[in-house]
Amino acid sequence: QTQTQTQTGIFQIPFGAHQGVDVRAGYSAGISEDVVADMLYYRVSLIRELNSLNSKKSSSSSVDIGSRPALYYIDVYLGTPKQKFRVDIDTGSSTLAVPSISCSNCEKHCDSPFNHENSTTWVGYSCSSSQCCSSSSCANSCAPSPYNSMCGFTTRYADGSGISGVWGNDKVSLTSSLTVTLNFGVFTKTLGSSQFMPYDVSGIIGIADKSLNVNSRGSSSPTLIDALYSQLGVPQIFSMCFGSDGGIWTLGGADSTHATSSFSYTTAVMSAGYWGVSVSSMSIGGKSLTLSSYIKSMAVIDSGTTLMLVDSSIYSQITSYLTSNCGSACDSLASMLSGYCVSVSSSELSSLPTIVVTFQGDVKITLPPSAYIRNGLCSGYESYYIFGIGDGGSANIFGITFMQPYTWVFDKQNQKIGASPMQNCNIKASTGSCANGAYRSSGFFGTGSGSSNVIDSLMSNQDIVKVVLGAFAGLFLLNFVKSAFCKSKRSDRSVESNPEIVVRQKARRPLNPKFTR
Repeated sequence: QTQTQTQTGIFQIPFGAHQGVDVRAGYSAGISEDVVADMLYYRVSLIRELNSLNSKKSSSSSVDIGSRPALYYIDVYLGTPKQKFRVDIDTGSSTLAVPSISCSNCEKHCDSPFNHENSTTWVGYSCSSSQCCSSSSCANSCAPSPYNSMCGFTTRYADGSGISGVWGNDKVSLTSSLTVTLNFGVFTKTLGSSQFMPYDVSGIIGIADKSLNVNSRGSSSPTLIDALYSQLGVPQIFSMCFGSDGGIWTLGGADSTHATSSFSYTTAVMSAGYWGVSVSSMSIGGKSLTLSSYIKSMAVIDSGTTLMLVDSSIYSQITSYLTSNCGSACDSLASMLSGYCVSVSSSELSSLPTIVVTFQGDVKITLPPSAYIRNGLCSGYESYYIFGIGDGGSANIFGITFMQPYTWVFDKQNQKIGASPMQNCNIKASTGSCANGAYRSSGFFGTGSGSSNVIDSLMSNQDIVKVVLGAFAGLFLLNFVKSAFCKSKRSDRSVESNPEIVVRQKARRPLNPKFTR
């Protein structure tokens, strides 16, 4: 991919865009089972990749109905010599993770899996080593069998998927001039029944706080943003903007080029490790909403989530107002709120109200109906729409639906988040072609050749330790969901959509997703 250095210490890297939908929601250790956990753990996840979504605009309408991507990725290069991976860029988590060549049940991806044996700079850690954990109070959990003598990691996601594998260290390159050494996860198995990533994206890179970047023993490591600062002097500030075909990630400073005005800033709420904001007011169609204590405390700004997830109180107020003030879009809106993919005209969109969210510091984010009524998510029907806001229980997590109209600044040094209306951000990354390679079931991470660079002697193999969601006691699986669906409906306004869209969010009920074809 092409990288531009705009000035000293500032680099710009284009995003690639995945036109189907498959985003992650990870669990991190050390957060108690309370409202904060509800808010942070449950993000919208759409778990089925959709087919044949071609970007296009209406020639007869002023409303952009182009297919809007739901997952943005960058290329990273791991090891020596470099091995390329497309990874989902995620402000809602902190870990870099890619598949191992010895993954026992990984889906096939565009990029070949990571091969430790081909990297002369890979360093694996034994589970008993100080590199895995230097504290006397570390959790007694290692990598999954047959590598359970080694330092490991496990992450589960709100859509029911998960990954587990080996925790180690190697070179990580974004460009030829941006190379650091970093601890990261190489997963040797996927967990759950849901697909971890779509075919054209192999892994994930989290860019929240390092307190969430933990291995299986509960030891945290610097994130990529931390490493760029400590090893290369790149300031801990980055910007993001998202277009219909791609976008830009700016490292080391604010990206004024893709903003229409100066940035407005609010204090970042990072007490739990996520990029959070405090919401001071919300309105729809000029009518003020009554804010819950949840959204006043924190809403997470999360590039790894497709939709805008709000707590139940806010969701009820929004949908109640919409159904009473829907203009010419009442029939279409009713179908969308029932989970259907619906054809919506530009006049119907323009008859719907605008939503305004105000952060502390009087930072206003304005969402026109063309932002929260989302198209491009129903297979093969780019002009069909779904409702882009979800009921999150007690969670408020603002994903791409919320972020896309703006360019964002995340300033770790000064603990603040900025926003400005976005312009000219449809910049597509020039990613290379697929170089898919095979997985194998053994001979990796010290069970065969290529184990000379593993720190400390390897213990004998054991049966896999029961997989846990966190690295230490007190982390419970809160994996309950409430589902909304892209259903088929036979009418002149709706379409049969074959791949299912499933929106998973926080709800205190058992996992029982329904699928409608």
